[in-house]
Amino acid sequence: MPALVTGWRHGSERLGRWLGTLAWYWITIVVGSLLGLSLFGWVGSEVVEQETGGFDDAVRTWVLAHQNPQVSTAFRVITIVGSANALALVALVMAVWLWSSHKRHIAAVVASAPAVAIALFVGVKDLFHRIRPPGAVPLHLVSYSFPSGHATASTAVLITLSYILAREGLLPHRAALLIGWLGPLLIGLSRIYLDVHWTTDVLGGWGLGLAVAGLSASAYEHLRARIARADADRMV
Repeated sequence: MPALVTGWRHGSERLGRWLGTLAWYWITIVVGSLLGLSLFGWVGSEVVEQETGGFDDAVRTWVLAHQNPQVSTAFRVITIVGSANALALVALVMAVWLWSSHKRHIAAVVASAPAVAIALFVGVKDLFHRIRPPGAVPLHLVSYSFPSGHATASTAVLITLSYILAREGLLPHRAALLIGWLGPLLIGLSRIYLDVHWTTDVLGGWGLGLAVAGLSASAYEHLRARIARADADRMV
């Protein structure tokens, strides 16, 4: 009897810790999603009202005055690696690997993140019809400017990947934070530095991408909990 009570107590403590940890993950998801939507909504409204010109022009003037060839070369590499197509390929490769590792529910979430991000930023660009800064002309970039596709896709894909891989124990949490936040930061900054996007384009992209990452993380947590319940039912 004492052994049974002790086992029940230990089991209850483990369950309590697990529920507490899960609650913090959900809080992080909800807060992150709301922050992303708020940022995108605020910047988007300012763009519609054409209230961003002074800020965007000031940042652009400062950046152009401080450009140098070495940094430009580095940012060109970053912007190529951080393109929506490149990140979609990374997500697809990771999804195939997860699928082959019998983590099919995770693979589906990983594969959907870039698809949702690309569909959203393409659709939103057509709604806003914002013209890019002059630096985009020599590169023959004819798509609309807001929001930055690079910023949207990199935030959605890299944060989703980092979150899921950390939750699965496949990536240390510190490495996940570094990849999930530093990657989109550098990719977004590269678009400003290369004068192919306004600063508010990148801010809006970060916000939209964060909302997509939150949606992906919530889908992952839902599937993870459903699988855990199914495993528990089989053990009864």
